[in-house]
Amino acid sequence: LSNSLRLQGHNSLAGGLLRQSENMKWSEQPSEKLRKTIVWYNKNGNLKKPIDYEAVAEQLGRLPEGQALGILSNLEEKGSTLENPTAWVLGAMKKCGVADEIDPEAKHMIVKTVNWYNKFGGLPMQISTLEVCGPLSKISLKRAMRIMKELDDKKGEIKDPGRWIVGYARKAAKEYKIKKTAWWYNKNGKLKEQINVDEIMESMMRLEEWQAMACLKNCGDKAGEINNPTAYLLVAATKWNKIDREKRASWPAKQA
Repeated sequence: LSNSLRLQGHNSLAGGLLRQSENMKWSEQPSEKLRKTIVWYNKNGNLKKPIDYEAVAEQLGRLPEGQALGILSNLEEKGSTLENPTAWVLGAMKKCGVADEIDPEAKHMIVKTVNWYNKFGGLPMQISTLEVCGPLSKISLKRAMRIMKELDDKKGEIKDPGRWIVGYARKAAKEYKIKKTAWWYNKNGKLKEQINVDEIMESMMRLEEWQAMACLKNCGDKAGEINNPTAYLLVAATKWNKIDREKRASWPAKQA
């Protein structure tokens, strides 16, 4: 069946999925006040580079709000002097005892490789190990090294290597997590029909990771009701994308 035909008949289920998972996004995020503070500094803080919210959000959320705001308040004085505000925030949180847990051997190899590229790679900008270690550690070391090799091949095209690495590593980690979760449901989820993982990936990758996980979880929760999990997931992804587009379209009107 074509995708358009397969998508039909699941709207009510997908609508329920969207309603049930609406609140999941914020469970692992810092407060709205912290988010707005970062947005403010990115816009008004005279920073040389914007703070990468995704890179700092989870760790900021582990701190008491007052302590996290205290870290960010230092940007008022130091912000304009920092070459990499994201790395500075991560470093400040590390001093507070909040940092991603990274396998020591993997960290050693990543740091060693990054330092080599900083010294001999002919990069247009230095890579911050603090900024890239976390994202690279969330994928296999083999995949991380392939990313570094690709950086070497494309260094003439990449203006900000650290940002490029972080984006690439996040995408790779997200892809693996979605596939691994779908494979798990195929094996253990008692689905009426196997999820066609290859078919759903393009749509799932357009979503935020939390949205994709919500789709898969709800698909698993409703396994006994869903005859075609692949079509169900495609419908859910389409609805999320529509909601996100509508939200983005409304932003200028709200700001005005």
